[in-house]
Amino acid sequence: MFFQIFYLIKFIFIRLNRKIDEASCKKFISKEKLKNFEKYIYSNEERKKILLNTQNKLNILGNPLKLTSIKFYAIKIALALFFFLLSCFAKRPFYISLLIIIIAFFLIDIIYYFSNLDDNKKILYDLPDICDILNVQTSAGVGLGTALCEVYDIPKCKRLKNALIELAAQINITKNPADAMDRFVSKFNLIELKSFAFSIKQALQTGKSKDILNKQSDILKANNIFRIQERTKKIDSQLALIAVIIFFGVILFVVYSFSIQLNENLINIFK
Repeated sequence: MFFQIFYLIKFIFIRLNRKIDEASCKKFISKEKLKNFEKYIYSNEERKKILLNTQNKLNILGNPLKLTSIKFYAIKIALALFFFLLSCFAKRPFYISLLIIIIAFFLIDIIYYFSNLDDNKKILYDLPDICDILNVQTSAGVGLGTALCEVYDIPKCKRLKNALIELAAQINITKNPADAMDRFVSKFNLIELKSFAFSIKQALQTGKSKDILNKQSDILKANNIFRIQERTKKIDSQLALIAVIIFFGVILFVVYSFSIQLNENLINIFK
């Protein structure tokens, strides 16, 4: 249910971002003015550093709404102001208005966090398959660098697929798989993916790709099994808690009904 709401909000923001882009083509907001505004924003070194760091963080989180750092902050401020005005007209208590404004300001951050979390879960299930395919190809005599160029169609995660396509292009252009792997892994904040990239670089340096890829695949599969077990335990605990709540709810309902009936009988006796 949560992820359905999340994807709905994500869709709305993509459409909103598209409308902003379309609106920017209007006569009274020329592209030249926008460029001048961006130049002014980036003219200050401190502002430039903050914006570049923000852009880097957005990219690491996958940037699902395709925002620049300037648009990111503009939308955050616009949302906060919109809900501030809405709260003023609604005449809500101050603490409720403040809470709504804070949530509105960090809404995009929340969307990006859960989008990245969802991507990371998918990537964790894709990595063992990638390791296995690379192992098969290298065992067949295909170079690891070449094999990396042919695994982009394996992942189910669109973000990982796109990153692997870029990885394949960089390997073909630069002929340097190690540097291409560094660029590839810098687009994610997943420890397992960094471990995978480190293993690939080790395999490229030592030439022992079969052993390294086998070990990496076994580790990833074991971790996935552990996560599934933990998730199963969590679901079992939640179901047990729901069962206990329902049980006590039924007991309270029975006791309440019995007490009402008893009360009515006592009133009839002492009339």
